[in-house]
Amino acid sequence: AKSLKEVLADFDAWLGQQRLKGKRICFLTCGDWDLGEILPFECNRKRIDLPDYFGTFANVKEMFASKFRKTSGM
Repeated sequence: AKSLKEVLADFDAWLGQQRLKGKRICFLTCGDWDLGEILPFECNRKRIDLPDYFGTFANVKEMFASKFRKTSGM
């Protein structure tokens, strides 16, 4: 398996191929843990620079809960 550093580099290259680098992008997630907690933690632990674009994400559970006045639990 590839290392986290290699995967992040591959993803960054893919963004460039799709002409998305430098544009405003937002990741949709099902919770805050992946992009809000563990990816920054792992990058810090492994001394890998985390690209700024990973800081923009929307939790669809929270969006659903807000729209339909429901709890955000699964």
